[in-house]
Formats: sequence, structure tokens, C-alpha cells
Amino acid sequence: MNKIEYKLIIDNNGEVVDSAILQSDNEINLKNVEFFVGDNKVNIIKKQKIDNKLYFYFDHDSFLRTIGFDIKKFVDTYSLPEIRCVISNISNDNYDVSFSYDECLTAFKSTFYQGKKGILSYEIYASEEKSIKRPLVVFLHGSGERGFNNRLQLLGNDVPKTIYNYVRKHEDSVILAPQATWAKELNGWFRPEVRATLMDLIHFIIKKENIDTNRIYLCGLSNGGAATWHFGDNYPELFAALIPCCGYIFNDNKKFLGGQGQGRYMEATHSEIEKLKDMPIWAFHANDDPVVNSLGTKNTVKQLKDIGNDKVKMTIYPDNTVTPNAHGCWANAYNNSELLPWLFAQHK
Repeated sequence: MNKIEYKLIIDNNGEVVDSAILQSDNEINLKNVEFFVGDNKVNIIKKQKIDNKLYFYFDHDSFLRTIGFDIKKFVDTYSLPEIRCVISNISNDNYDVSFSYDECLTAFKSTFYQGKKGILSYEIYASEEKSIKRPLVVFLHGSGERGFNNRLQLLGNDVPKTIYNYVRKHEDSVILAPQATWAKELNGWFRPEVRATLMDLIHFIIKKENIDTNRIYLCGLSNGGAATWHFGDNYPELFAALIPCCGYIFNDNKKFLGGQGQGRYMEATHSEIEKLKDMPIWAFHANDDPVVNSLGTKNTVKQLKDIGNDKVKMTIYPDNTVTPNAHGCWANAYNNSELLPWLFAQHK
């Protein structure tokens, strides 16, 4: 019997099959082992034998990823790749296959919250230590990760994993990653019932996890980046700092701006800017973002600086530096080693 364990990890672009461990009753030469997904041959970048186990490390090709995209529903889909192992020169072609998941996933608990306006599924990381007040990081995903308890908000990119790896070493913190339910309309966190339930959930977590209310941080990307601006603007007394990636200040009854193929955004009003005049903010955007126009970030930050907010920072990545998708500036942002130390240094 051949046993194969495929190891999944989460990188900048989401969950991917990273490696395989092969055990067999037969003597196998490393050179005789290949892996395929459909007609695609997996590129093995490293292989080694330790005791009776053979280890294979893969390139992170797109066909090894678990996250797809349904363009009609504008939402991510999830399925394990049908990866198969081919060993030449042996007659036994039976395989006992298993998948193991990124270790950070075991640290998060999947659960649900029902408020007055609706229900949200959410993932939460929290230590058992509640005797002292702890900071809270709220992460808001993008449109593709909408759903109900399918963990897409942890799998679509490695932002929650990056925050988890940091707090595990540096801060005794709580991480809350709620999931906006899917709807046909591309409004995610903008739906009134979702917004109301999210705020109820945050206040519920504050009490349940003994949160330090002077250190509640809000970060989000794409649709969640716009929501980060929105919630920070509407509840400035709640949050100690914001990290919006590729967003704009959304509020009801405002018009979208932006030409075809150039990304849409909303301009901030004077009253919205006034509410954020004392808020620490580090905003990120790619200059050539085709989905959300970078003016949504650049114009807002300029207005904030013009009224005297000296706690606002902005990083705009030049054209062709955020790849392969210029909308995905969050990968660059959370690879910046200064970002999370800056975040946790903020206090109300």
C-alpha cells in the first residue's frame, strides 16, 4: 500500500497544495515519481528521502490551488485539486490519500452569531487567557470570500495568517474574521443588515473576550477595504486604527465615480473627512488597480492631511509592481514588516 499525504498551505494568493509525503511498501527511487492534475504535470522544485518517507515540494501553480472564481456569482469557489501520483517501475498502483491543512487554521474556531438584523458566520482566534484585556483585530474580506461558514475569508489570501503569525509571537490578541453572506448584488459589507449584524458581533466579542476597548483595530481589503473606511468613519470612537487596502469611503446615497475599465470609487464628503481627522490610518493601493480606482485612496488621504490629520499614512504602489493582479495590493502591504508593529502601537 502506498500512502500519500498532501500538505496544503496558505500563501499570498490563497490555499495551495505545497508538498507531498509518500510512503510505500516498495523501494521507490525519487526519480521515478511524478504528480499530475489532469493533463498538467506538477513541477517538483525539491525532493528528498528521509528514513522510509519521500518528500516532494511543488511550485505553486494555479492548478494546485483550491480557490477558484465563479464570475457569474462573483464569488470564490472551493475544491481540492484532483492530484494523482504516478510511480514508474512498480506494479502496486493503490494509494491511500490524505490532505493536511495549514496549521494556522487549527488555531481559528468556526462559529456563528445571530443579531437583531441577521446571522453571520465568523472565524476567531483567541487565547484562553482572559484575565487581562487584550487588543482585537477585525479583518474584513473582499467580495469573493462571501458565504456562510466556508472559511473562505481565511483561505482566499494569507492576510489573516500573517496577522496570526505576528500576534502569536508578539501580542496576546484576538483576531475576528467575520464572513459577509453571499447575495446576488455585489455589495458584500455594504448591505444594511450585514453592517448592523457586524457591529453587534464586534460588541459581543468585546464583552465575551475581555477586549481592551482602547486597542480595537480594523483592516480590510477590496470590498472589505471600502468597509474599513466606512466603519471607521461611522464609528470613529470604536476603532484605534484602520488599515484599508484598495478601498474608498463608502456610504449610502453617494454616487460611484470612475470610467469603464478604470475602477470605480466614491469621493469622501467633508463631513466624512472630519470624522476621521484624528484616526491613525495606513492606506494601501496600487496605482494601476483596474477594479477600485486608486483615487479612492489618494484623494481621501489628501483631504485628511489637508485638515491636519498627521496620523494618516499612504502607500501607493507604482504601475506594474503589484502582480499578477494589480488589485491585490494587500499581498504587498502585509509583506511589509513595519505594518503590524505600527498597528499594535496605536492606542486611543
